[in-house]
Amino acid sequence: MIKVGNVWHSAFPDSKGTRAPIVKNRGQATVASYKSLTGGHAMMYLEYLDEMGFLVTRKVHLVAGLGGSQRAEAVGSGSSASGFGANEIEILDEEKGVFHPGSKDAPEEDRSDDYYYTAYPMTDAQRASLDAAIRRFIAKNAKGRYTYRIAGGVIGRLTTAPKVRGVNCADFIIKVLDEAGIAHIKSKVFNTPSRVAGH
Repeated sequence: MIKVGNVWHSAFPDSKGTRAPIVKNRGQATVASYKSLTGGHAMMYLEYLDEMGFLVTRKVHLVAGLGGSQRAEAVGSGSSASGFGANEIEILDEEKGVFHPGSKDAPEEDRSDDYYYTAYPMTDAQRASLDAAIRRFIAKNAKGRYTYRIAGGVIGRLTTAPKVRGVNCADFIIKVLDEAGIAHIKSKVFNTPSRVAGH
């Protein structure tokens, strides 16, 4: 976040260069990808004022891992996979900053030059719905509902066994933002990080 006057604002300005203030009941969910043809990896940055009055920045994203006997999808979604593996996925929810608005040591960070991105305003109720959607995704994943597929989208669904859905990092973001009522990004034949980030 960046401090403008006495108010903290998002690390991601809109297309006009205006930064949204992060205040009570007004946060921001930003969908970002790397600056490459496909975007490489999709992630969400959540910026908000929590119930205790602290400013919070979280990075939430799906990553691919190893395990099992299927041939692993070896690229995309921050994958560490190579050779054989079950295309397991994990949802990472990383705190990137928690501080009191009046703190003299509060870090300032401008992330806008690092990514392609689209920012969405978010109320406290929408954030609670988003956190619930993330928890549901994690619970379903633990029961074997999801497996990693580079392409995601329709192709991801068509290349998996019945009752298992192939997803990538972009699919995860599309699903949880839609369930939370924050953004309705249309799923395609395949979903790239750069497209879901709005580029």
